[in-house]
Amino acid sequence: MKKNKQYFLIPLLFIGSFIVFTYMDIGWTFNNILKLINPLLFSISLTLMVFIPTLKKLFLYISIFLMIAMVVFYLINLLDLANWIGSLGFGILTIV
Repeated sequence: MKKNKQYFLIPLLFIGSFIVFTYMDIGWTFNNILKLINPLLFSISLTLMVFIPTLKKLFLYISIFLMIAMVVFYLINLLDLANWIGSLGFGILTIV
């Protein structure tokens, strides 16, 4: 019975967190479908960390790598990419 409840909670948590992260990241007005990538990745990482807690360390390492990549892209003057990678890394670090 516990597995059946878990199968119900996974999509519920994913959809709920996706709505919350979308509202927090871009609001309800968005022009570009690509702006939904960050909230999608945040929702996936939150859902995985809740149901598989051993992945928290992996997501911590991924967020640190993204922060370092942000600095590198900033130094080679790719500001838009650095901003996107930095916000993704900081968001995942906040979730962890």
